[in-house]
Amino acid sequence: MEDITDRKQAEKALQESEQRFRTVLENLSGGISAHDLEGRLMFVNEAACRNTGYSREGLLQMQVAEIDPAAAERADHLFWQSLEIGQSIFLESTHIRKDGSAYDAEIHLNKINLEGKPAILPIVFDISDRKQAEKKQEKLLAQLNQVMTNLAINARDAIAETGILTIEIDNIVVDKENSPIFSDIVPGKYVLLTVNDTGRGMDKKNPGQPFRALFYHQGGGREHRSGLAHGLWHCQAKQQLYKGLQ
Repeated sequence: MEDITDRKQAEKALQESEQRFRTVLENLSGGISAHDLEGRLMFVNEAACRNTGYSREGLLQMQVAEIDPAAAERADHLFWQSLEIGQSIFLESTHIRKDGSAYDAEIHLNKINLEGKPAILPIVFDISDRKQAEKKQEKLLAQLNQVMTNLAINARDAIAETGILTIEIDNIVVDKENSPIFSDIVPGKYVLLTVNDTGRGMDKKNPGQPFRALFYHQGGGREHRSGLAHGLWHCQAKQQLYKGLQ
C-alpha cells in the first residue's frame, strides 16, 4: 500500500494556486485569452469579452486566428513553440470584433503552464484611441512643417539681399491674465511659436491678411504667397508695417 497523502496535498495546493491565478487574471484590465500551442482558447476574462463583443462561451470555442487574422500570416505558432516558460514578447496587431469592426491591439505574450500544459497567455489592450491620437499628432506635425516651410520661403523672398530669419519656440500658459491676448483659445498649456524676419513687411493695405490661406502680396518685384492660415488652429500675429512680420 502506498501513502499518497503528500501527492494529494500537492495536487490540492496546485489547484488552489491555479484558482488564485485565474482570479487575478479575471480582474485584470487587459483582455486575457489564454490558448494552447495550437491556438485553441482555454481561458478568457471579462475584459476579453468586452474587447471582442463575444460571450465567454463563444470565445472558448474559437481559435486565435479568428480574432487576430494576422497571427497566421506572422506564423505565430512558430514562436509560441520556441518561447520558454516565463519568457514574454510584445507586439501590436489588429483584432476583429464579433460585429466585424476592427480595433488596434497591444499584446503582451507570456508562456506559462496552465492546467499542467504549456500555454500562451496574451494580455491585450485596446489602443485604438492612442493610435488615433498618434495619427492626429502626425497630421498636425506635417501641417506645422508646411507652415514653417511657407514662412521660410516667404521670408527669403521678402528679404532684398541678406537678412535674418529667427524662429523661437517657448512653453506658455494661457490664463485669465493673458487671455485677452489669446482671446480665441481655451486657457491651458501651449507651445508658442514666434517667427521674425527682416523683410520689408506688409503694406498698409494688407494688415491682417497673411492668415488668409491663398493670400498673395508683392514685395521686391515678386509675388509672395502667405497661406499661414492653412493648418493652424490658433495663432496671434503682431504686425509691424514695413518692418517685417512677427
